Amino acid sequence: MENPGTTSCFRGKSLDPKCYRRHHPPDSKRFELMPVRFLPHFRPLRPVTLAIMAAAVVCTGCHTSGPRMNTLDRITLNYLTPTDPDLQAQLEAIDTRLRNRFGISPEQTAIGVLDLQTGRLAMVRPDHEEYAASVAKIGILLAYFELHPEAATALDPVTRHELGMMIKISSNEMAAKFSRELGLSRIQQVLNAYGFYDPAHGGGIWVGKHYGQDSERVGDPVGNNSHAATVRQLLRSTCCLNKGNWSHRQLHARCARSLLRRICLMMTLSL
Repeated sequence: MENPGTTSCFRGKSLDPKCYRRHHPPDSKRFELMPVRFLPHFRPLRPVTLAIMAAAVVCTGCHTSGPRMNTLDRITLNYLTPTDPDLQAQLEAIDTRLRNRFGISPEQTAIGVLDLQTGRLAMVRPDHEEYAASVAKIGILLAYFELHPEAATALDPVTRHELGMMIKISSNEMAAKFSRELGLSRIQQVLNAYGFYDPAHGGGIWVGKHYGQDSERVGDPVGNNSHAATVRQLLRSTCCLNKGNWSHRQLHARCARSLLRRICLMMTLSL
């Protein structure tokens, strides 16, 4: 919640990130979540909702200029990457406070934070897989650019608009269109090749069903979910996207990264 007397950066029910960063400059010594306006119809968060928050926290304030790029190049996020003690303690405290406030058990939460400026990492149950709903659509986006390398430099306006609809407004129709075009098996092969799914480490990002009713379904080996995700793999996907290696290996990384990021940023822009 915002403190009384401070400049309001809410536009209706939404927070304006530029306004917040202008009036609340970041403190590198302390981790803070951006203010959240709790609505009357707020209900306890599902685990997958907290997983979505992990990716959102990573993206907040990300830029790709200056010394930060050197820091990004040094960041490696795998199953052995240690957490930052101070950041971990703060994240666990936030998790505990929110669980106590809304009556959520420890087994129902999963969240993570990766500071792209310093590489500091904190995670709570990072390898606990949950049904991902629309979060798994990022796998379709990755597979599209991986299987269409020419799109990095020649993405036609119609396709860009439709990919934007899939990401910005979570269009099931567009997601199903691209997943049927690419094929579920090829989408998952791409995700597996990048290490975004590993049954030996709790699973990860899985796309086993076209969005919509009455379609084929392939449950993942760990939880038999049609769409799945873990916090660690969501953090990895966002880190890779900002580093520029979330693209076809033969592509010019900067071109592919720029297109992918612009499509992802469509979530905050109008089509």
